[in-house]
Amino acid sequence: MTRQLTFFGAFCAVFACLTAVQVDAANDEPRAPSGAANEAPAPAKRSQAREPAAAAESIAEPLQAEKHAAPAQLSLVVFERGNPVRGIELKVNGKRHGVTDADGALWANIPSGRRDVVLVRDGKRLVELDFLTDAGESLQMLVTLPETPAAKPRIDVASTAGGEQVKIVRDDTPLEEKGPPGALSGRIVAADSGAPISGARLYFAGQATDATTDQNGRYAVELPAGNYRLSVVHPDYATQKLDNVRVIPGKQVTSNIELSPAGLALADYVVTAPYVEGSISSVFDTQREAEGVIDIIGAEQMARTGDSDAAQALGRVTGLTIEDGQYAVIRGQPERYTFSTFNGSPLPSPDPIQRIVPLDLFPAGVLKSIAVQKSYTADQPGEFGGGLIALSTRDIPDEAFGAVSVSTGFNSVSTNKDGLTYAGGGTDFLGFDDGTRELPSAAASEENLGNLSIDQQNAIGAQFPNSYNVTNETLPPDSGLSIVGGGAFDLVGGKIGVLGSFAWDREYRNREQIERTYSAAGGDTLILANDFTSRRTDMLASLSSLLAFSAEWDRTKLSSNTFFIQDTTGRTEVIEGLDATSEDNFVRDSLLSWDEQQLLVQQVLGEHDFDFVKLGWRGLIGSGSRDAPDRRTYRYQQLPDQSFIFVGDPSGVTREYNETQDSISGLGLDITVPVIARAGFKADAKIGGSMFDQTRESQTRRFIFTPTDELGEALFSPNPEEFLQPDQIGESVTFTEETLGIDDYSGETSVDGVYLMGDFRVPKVARLVAGVRREEAQFSALTFQGAEGDGDVPGGFEGEDILPAVDFTYFWGETMQIRAAWGKTVSRPNLNELSPAVYIDPRTGDEFVGNPDLQPAEITSYDLRWEWYPSSTEQLTAGVFRKDYTDPIELTLQPLGESSILNSVDNADEAIVTGLEISARGGLERLREGIGGGPRWFGPVRGWVGGAGWLDNMYVQGNAAFIDSEVMLAETGVATQSARPLQGQAANIFNLQLGYDGATHDFTLAYNRVGERLYRPGTQTRPNIFREPVDLLDATYRFQAWDALTVGLELSNLLNPTLNITQGGQIYESYEAGISASLFLNWTLR
Repeated sequence: MTRQLTFFGAFCAVFACLTAVQVDAANDEPRAPSGAANEAPAPAKRSQAREPAAAAESIAEPLQAEKHAAPAQLSLVVFERGNPVRGIELKVNGKRHGVTDADGALWANIPSGRRDVVLVRDGKRLVELDFLTDAGESLQMLVTLPETPAAKPRIDVASTAGGEQVKIVRDDTPLEEKGPPGALSGRIVAADSGAPISGARLYFAGQATDATTDQNGRYAVELPAGNYRLSVVHPDYATQKLDNVRVIPGKQVTSNIELSPAGLALADYVVTAPYVEGSISSVFDTQREAEGVIDIIGAEQMARTGDSDAAQALGRVTGLTIEDGQYAVIRGQPERYTFSTFNGSPLPSPDPIQRIVPLDLFPAGVLKSIAVQKSYTADQPGEFGGGLIALSTRDIPDEAFGAVSVSTGFNSVSTNKDGLTYAGGGTDFLGFDDGTRELPSAAASEENLGNLSIDQQNAIGAQFPNSYNVTNETLPPDSGLSIVGGGAFDLVGGKIGVLGSFAWDREYRNREQIERTYSAAGGDTLILANDFTSRRTDMLASLSSLLAFSAEWDRTKLSSNTFFIQDTTGRTEVIEGLDATSEDNFVRDSLLSWDEQQLLVQQVLGEHDFDFVKLGWRGLIGSGSRDAPDRRTYRYQQLPDQSFIFVGDPSGVTREYNETQDSISGLGLDITVPVIARAGFKADAKIGGSMFDQTRESQTRRFIFTPTDELGEALFSPNPEEFLQPDQIGESVTFTEETLGIDDYSGETSVDGVYLMGDFRVPKVARLVAGVRREEAQFSALTFQGAEGDGDVPGGFEGEDILPAVDFTYFWGETMQIRAAWGKTVSRPNLNELSPAVYIDPRTGDEFVGNPDLQPAEITSYDLRWEWYPSSTEQLTAGVFRKDYTDPIELTLQPLGESSILNSVDNADEAIVTGLEISARGGLERLREGIGGGPRWFGPVRGWVGGAGWLDNMYVQGNAAFIDSEVMLAETGVATQSARPLQGQAANIFNLQLGYDGATHDFTLAYNRVGERLYRPGTQTRPNIFREPVDLLDATYRFQAWDALTVGLELSNLLNPTLNITQGGQIYESYEAGISASLFLNWTLR
């Protein structure tokens, strides 16, 4: 508590000082708009203004229509220098039809047919058009007057008959085929103060519908589904024009917009996209305005690709690979070099042997976006390592809603196939053990059974459940259920909202896998040593829930997020084959395991936007746990007559119980102060700090039941339950506790950090973000050796790190920019890696031992990236990077006897990682426009593509990374090479998506290829072991059946490749995952 009080006391003092300094400065020069840490998106390229005569040709040429008696409805808005223009007179065929008001707007009924339309100011003709309209047609004309007499005006015309930019193309699609209408709502505020703007008018191209904001700056409007050009007009503010505003059938879309005061209006139109939470355009805006190199996946993207959790979604990011479907590897680096945050706060890991959080525990449905930050900034934790993954939850909805989704699934190698199982508990399907696997209370109450008499030990051994038999069952289909709902209401001048979600799913997966090991025979020759075939069945169950509250006023927002996730794997496995360590006997090993991982997080957040300072704070408490009760293993050996006999001495039946508990707490504070706010230069100062504490307790108990030869023929029974009856314990079966002296350990971590950062911007020219962070870290682990040891074994370190960072962005025109970044970060060990306790990786079954002398790795990073944003939903980027490691933490292999190897960790000398990344996203309407308007010799292709309006709803995106790395190892251990690639690194990564985004139909085809990766280093002259390249193809289809019902189909691993791990060209491991399909129904109520 003392540290927390000191922390807040210090920052309150700094806050007061900065306030005083800023207030004094305010008397001398203008202040920057609050929240000006990020510039508005650079304007997109404007259409060229045209001469009135040319404009008339562009309208008249495509259409030849008859005159109609019924009038057409015209909505006219006139702008000049970004502001609405009052007093512009409209004349049609020489007849006056009114003048524009203070909003620059005019509504008029004009005769249908061909008409001369003229705009006049002070008797001078500004615009002349030869116009053709249909009876009852609704048109919208947006006119931007030039700044100089020699320049040309810009004229945009849209119609209910379709079209834009003074070219009307008819759209005869019946309304019912466009799907049900959708709702668009949001809030319009002043960019400089955040105050709501009342009386702002919103116009939608091609629609007679418009909207006006209320006294709180809010608006709401219902429109037919589709993409719109939106114009926001107010006499006192610069007009904002927004492209590709998407209205989704039967859904509520939120678009919050900021308007700059008229005096700050740019000479040109600012064309941008609204912030629609989780949309492609909002993601690109955030990515473009970020302080460093960053890639973002939004909720819209996750929905299109069918990604059900954060891990699946991250597989689409440039330079990322996902290990075991859970752990993200950024730029091919090991999992340990990735740091994760939840709404800005560090996340604990429920896995005791992994520092990184398994991201498949986070359902995509509760996420607004996932950001992958690849270059460091000083306001991020120093354990940024090689990259940071920031999970952001959805904001509070603008209206009450509820949704229920149910799903069922199929896997080609699992569903309706025979799978392995054993007797479990009644709540296994939920992912919770009901106590069936708990350590008997008599054993749990004793610290070590070795202190008891033999009779007492046997009596306790008889209390263990006699459950070992492996049986077959037909595996059911996958199943899932999710419920989400929320709402908001106005209260005490603000807005209060709540959002809740619950999700549960369960699936069964079979895997038949080849597992081999080799011995060296000199040169490159390998001799087969162990040759096993593994057959296993995993029951995978996950449960998650989120409860979020939020209160928002004009300049203050308070939030509370409570998040719970549980991920459970129940595994039954039988491995058969030749075992070189057992005199080449044919053996059959059985494994029964259960692994529950939990994470419970309570987070509170605050944002306060004052005139002179922006303040953000966050606090988090949480707990993570792993419970692996009653892990059972036993072996049978084949005799010459082909029969199998249970192997008693020395292995018998082992039963292990492991429980690990983590508790964390964290605080964070960020203060941003505008220092300079001039027309040509802006500067903000940002200071802050954070605290993070973690404690861990880990305990493992091991017991062995060993049948004796007295059992005779009973040992040939394939069911161990027949000869391990409780009444045999102490008679023909011995029972002992074999817990190791170093199986228990505890640990603590404490990391305190402060930072200072400056953000300097020359609008439209360049931006420099530079800062430094200072962190103090204390890590300690204490391993208890028990009575037979020589005392407890301490491990850990403490130290101070100074971590500078510089990020520079040069704005190359209106749509391009170049980023350069340099920074220093650290990667600290996990607590279990500082303890000599032996632990088992639940994913692989391999044994590991920690290293009390392990030290943090230091990383220096360099990035250079070019970015191009042709529109609000298109991008092209290319970049190179380099990372230099000092004392990188690497897997080492230590000899254990003559034939066994023990996995451990140690600091290597150094490592270097270099790479190239490319990514792109674009719409196929460019293809239609390019070919459709191309030369006549394109022939039939020109006509077919040019008229293919469906191409406007299609997009393609892709990314690629090419990476090289080398780590230098100390000349010790048994590794074959002293220089090798980093483990888990992919030499190349490719992602490609082709999608269709219609009013009622969405389809996405996603291809992913991961290149060769180092799986394990070779030992004792044997070559390294690599994961071979693999090609993956997924597809997603969604259909909006009616307003409330969506039907979807998701297909995964359509190519069903064989996944191979090889050593020297020989199979080390090999299996097929099978093709998966999932059908879901989603019912939404509003």
